[in-house]
Amino acid sequence: MRILLPIALLVSAFTQTARCQGTLVDIVVNVPMADNTIRVMLYDYSDPGITSTPITAANFLSYVNDGAYDQTIFHRSINNFVIQGGGFTQPQVPADQPGSDPVAIPSRGTIINEPGNSNLRGTLAMAKVAGQPDSATSQWFINLSDNTFLDTDNGGYTVFGEVLSSDMVIVDTIATFMTYDASTYYSNGALTNLPLQNLNPDNIILPDDFAAIISMTMVVPESAQGSLLIAGLALMIALLRRFARASRAIASIAASPSDQS
Repeated sequence: MRILLPIALLVSAFTQTARCQGTLVDIVVNVPMADNTIRVMLYDYSDPGITSTPITAANFLSYVNDGAYDQTIFHRSINNFVIQGGGFTQPQVPADQPGSDPVAIPSRGTIINEPGNSNLRGTLAMAKVAGQPDSATSQWFINLSDNTFLDTDNGGYTVFGEVLSSDMVIVDTIATFMTYDASTYYSNGALTNLPLQNLNPDNIILPDDFAAIISMTMVVPESAQGSLLIAGLALMIALLRRFARASRAIASIAASPSDQS
């Protein structure tokens, strides 16, 4: 029974560490930089400094974990405001070929609004339909500036995570891409501010011209890995000590005089 105590301590240590920081997600983009991974932390943990958004984070992760966000695009970019993704797939053929239109990501339905965190620069928030506070599905955006007016507009836009500060340089690079009104080009009203890395003189958009998300992956926090290693070592030491004590006790009993005649 006592041997279960170190195991309980190991589980407790890992759980407590996981609660100290939210789930991390790596967003790999096709930006031509040495480091093209945007790491974000979700607000799916308890902390006095944030409002936890478990429903929104779980919804986001459901799209991440089944690959729905892989090979998608940032379809909207507005200077000093937001870049927006989670809405459309990245075409895999030039725009003059069949099947070249961005296709909407299938929705899993709407989720309830979880306002409370401010739309500050570098935060992630859910996009939704105007006048419908509980209409968020798959689309999300990164705030390029402190857009605090979004905290109250349309019931407040749910901020559910943040870009780790050093990776905002990648986000800012995407924000510098030229934008084009491609709503007529693709017969899609959502593409009025489409960011492109390049546009050929013939105006035929190629797959690599988009600001694309190559993949999204949930990662284990490094601090949790370190804590788990330390807790594992502590468990091993505790078990070895218990084994040593048990071995000495057995040896002592074996060496004791028998009281049987």
